[in-house]
Amino acid sequence: MKAPAMTEPLAAETAMIELEGLTVAYNGKPAIEDVNVQIPAGERVALVGPNGAGKSTLFKAIIGLLPYQGCVLIHGLPYGDHQDCVAYVPQREEVDWRFPVTVSDVVMMGRYGRYGRLRWPRREDKDAVARSLEEMGIADLSDRSISTLSGGQQQRVFLARALAQDPHVILLDEPFTGVDVPTRTATLVLLERLHGRGVTVFASTHDLDLAASQFERVLLINGRVVACGRPAEVFTRENVARAFQGKILMVGGAMVVDHCYSPHLHE
Repeated sequence: MKAPAMTEPLAAETAMIELEGLTVAYNGKPAIEDVNVQIPAGERVALVGPNGAGKSTLFKAIIGLLPYQGCVLIHGLPYGDHQDCVAYVPQREEVDWRFPVTVSDVVMMGRYGRYGRLRWPRREDKDAVARSLEEMGIADLSDRSISTLSGGQQQRVFLARALAQDPHVILLDEPFTGVDVPTRTATLVLLERLHGRGVTVFASTHDLDLAASQFERVLLINGRVVACGRPAEVFTRENVARAFQGKILMVGGAMVVDHCYSPHLHE
């Protein structure tokens, strides 16, 4: 079964991530355990949890970069049956930015699943790259080496690569961390556009306010699923305390996660 082309907004039933009993272990110790989640088509879903909660592990399991137990389905089928329709944007720290390639080379990598690594790009592939560069506002950087870019520019390059793939599902690992304000804004605008196209967006973030205001659904985890649903349902004091192990403070009536907080100092 081949996933439908992205020529128009997707029907609600055509793109969905289903995780059943998903477990990933390192050296016999589970990093994530028994994750059971269904992500509806076309929604923006925030993956929230503390450092070490398994957010990156979850993404890598979904796209087959890590061995796992359980079941991962996209479009009702295993990832390998239509991997070209799933785009993954890793954390910038995981990329070797010294690799001698240009911006356009990196974005063209998003087309490999369409034409294959042993063939030459077609006109439609080159057009897709040009559109993606333009949409992310970096067309003027197309011939620049990626090693010369700022952090925000690097993030835009990888977002453009994901766009060039014409994905039905896009996984973003900490896309708002360590970027400048214009790139943060451009990313939020992009998520709104993708939502309008029916693309399912799954993005990890530490920012509870951002997750609550910009995403329709939140998956709160810390090794296991703590809660999943609409932000107002998920972000209760009890759920956040469970996920962040009590490291929350109330400031002006709002919950704030304090990674330096010790409950014993505030009793």
